[in-house]
Amino acid sequence: MERILIVFTGGTISCRAGAAVMGATADAPYLLLRRYREEREETVDFTTASPLTILSENLLPDDWKTIADCVRKRLTPDMAGVVITHGTDTLAYSAAALSFMLAGIGVPVALVAANYPPDDPRSNGCANFSSAVDFILNERLPGVYVFFRQQEADCVFLGSRVTQALPLSGTFASVTGRPWGWMEEGRLRLTGGPHEPMPEEIMAQPAETPPVFPPLRSCVQFLRPYPGMDYRRLSLHGSVRAVFHGLYHSGTACVRQAEQGGDTDFSAFVRRCAAEGLPVYLSPIWQEDVLYASAKRIRECGARLLPPMAEEAAYCKLLLAYSLYPENEEARTAYLSRNLAFEHIW
Repeated sequence: MERILIVFTGGTISCRAGAAVMGATADAPYLLLRRYREEREETVDFTTASPLTILSENLLPDDWKTIADCVRKRLTPDMAGVVITHGTDTLAYSAAALSFMLAGIGVPVALVAANYPPDDPRSNGCANFSSAVDFILNERLPGVYVFFRQQEADCVFLGSRVTQALPLSGTFASVTGRPWGWMEEGRLRLTGGPHEPMPEEIMAQPAETPPVFPPLRSCVQFLRPYPGMDYRRLSLHGSVRAVFHGLYHSGTACVRQAEQGGDTDFSAFVRRCAAEGLPVYLSPIWQEDVLYASAKRIRECGARLLPPMAEEAAYCKLLLAYSLYPENEEARTAYLSRNLAFEHIW
């Protein structure tokens, strides 16, 4: 009989229907196991662990370490893989962080969530759980993946490339614009694409023991651009060691100074941060022969360019790099440049 480790962490998939105000409970996720066993033959032995019971919007970076440490401690050589139940709100961040923290673990690690509590008829939680188990048993591909039924498809995302669910719709996306694949009759079907890794590439990744991370702190300030963003209002002191600044889809940000006052010039902000000893990192950056004038100015202002990857992955990887190597810039740079979990788009 196959064995799989189930790690419960909370989220909607750990809630019960009917409550006016929902909260994660310790017993609700076991409904997934009961439903699975009612529909399938007894072919899987599930070992469970519950390091957290929390709604995912309340997760902090050190909770990623709690989850990763639980997987490392509870996973045994005879287990085929791991399923982690999680909330939808910060799923993309946890998936990215765990992709790096568990890189080289050698087995599939499947994150599953739900749009409604599992005892609600509208819920996709049981379907997502079943897809994850099928993937672990039938595909055996190591790495971190996200399983989520949406638009009548049982989508599969690479953990390092999934992006936040869209507001109001609750559907997930990938930084490449499409899911990596979908599950059909228990098997993986790939969507294909010029920048998507193939299963043989994933299997060729060497298995290695993931590093043990120190406590994770919120030492990276994450900023996203918007029209009229005034950098004078930002205070980057205290525990902040670096800034990660997202960009518009064409790899740009505002480099124009507002005539009516305010500090809206991104390049001036980078220079101010440099004067205070704070590096500013950017991603994703398009690799194009012709650049917008603002994109050219951004590249020349002293900001540090990360390899092209999802913003969620870039933020998490940067935070992990500063946690692993707080005083070793050379080691940080080497860590950030490695393509640990196919997070680099090209």
